[in-house]
Amino acid sequence: GGKEELYVAAWKYSFDKSLEKHPQDGGVPPEASPKDRLRGRILSFLERVADPETYELEIMHKEMACPTGLLQQVLHSSLATLHEGFKSVVAELLGKDANEKQVLFCHMNIIDMCFGFVHYIHLSRMQKNELNNMDDTIEIDVREFAEHILNFSIAGIKRIRKENKNRTEVSKKTTA
Repeated sequence: GGKEELYVAAWKYSFDKSLEKHPQDGGVPPEASPKDRLRGRILSFLERVADPETYELEIMHKEMACPTGLLQQVLHSSLATLHEGFKSVVAELLGKDANEKQVLFCHMNIIDMCFGFVHYIHLSRMQKNELNNMDDTIEIDVREFAEHILNFSIAGIKRIRKENKNRTEVSKKTTA
């Protein structure tokens, strides 16, 4: 169908293969604790990034650097499920007193930390290629970094949850 359709098909194929290899839930069952489900989602994302056979993020990175607009629709529809899964776990962790903006902000923070890893991986690979494998970057274990993101995120979520609970209690006392 042309270069444009091939470009979109290449990204979609890579995305589907990536999720097949690294399922979005990280292999964690739906009945697991919210913390374990969040761990699975973070780990899945980082494993997809670190996998040298996965090209979906490479293509997305190039699209962000030089937007063609060709991936906009397929990205939106393909990533919506991933984002909703992340946000539902975050909402559960934040509790019933959380508002949509808090869920969105926490979700964005987690994704941003994951994309920090994307940046690190890209720089690391570039340095290896450009410096003929004379790499001076620190090796980062994917599982270790996933656990760091999880712990950092859970600490922030607990803090917000506590503040929301305190605010709700004060509000109940003042209206009573």
